[in-house]
Amino acid sequence: QPNAEALERVNQQRKKREEDELLCREHNLNTLSNRLFDLFTGMKYEKEIWDNLEFNYRAEEQGTNKYLIVKYFDFKFVDTKPLLEQVHELKVIVNKIRALKIENPETFQVGEIIAKLPSSWKDYGKKFLHKQEDITHEQIQKHLHIEEESRLRDNKNYV
Repeated sequence: QPNAEALERVNQQRKKREEDELLCREHNLNTLSNRLFDLFTGMKYEKEIWDNLEFNYRAEEQGTNKYLIVKYFDFKFVDTKPLLEQVHELKVIVNKIRALKIENPETFQVGEIIAKLPSSWKDYGKKFLHKQEDITHEQIQKHLHIEEESRLRDNKNYV
């Protein structure tokens, strides 16, 4: 049989755990928006609140991740905006995808840039496809920058 001392210690530990859980629950409820507070205030245990929040926001995050990948595939370069600005926008999307631990090889990224070039740049993009060696992301940006500057200069000379 447990002695009175051990029983008292177990009761004190249980009481401390209940107080800690209540404090944690109240603290976390206090940090929520009014809408979420109203939603979760009826839940008695902190773990229940946490599990619900985690389930809802993990699902939302996964949806956001899928949206980001779709955004990457749907991204198109247009003639109405500076090309390098658009390359940087695409690079931001790639970096966000990489932050999700989804790897996208550099060769694939360069091919994607070439494939997404606007119609007025298609002939320029083809010359990269005929090269034997792979080019880096930095190299394609450099080439596109030079070509874009050249096209801008040519357009100014015609006006």
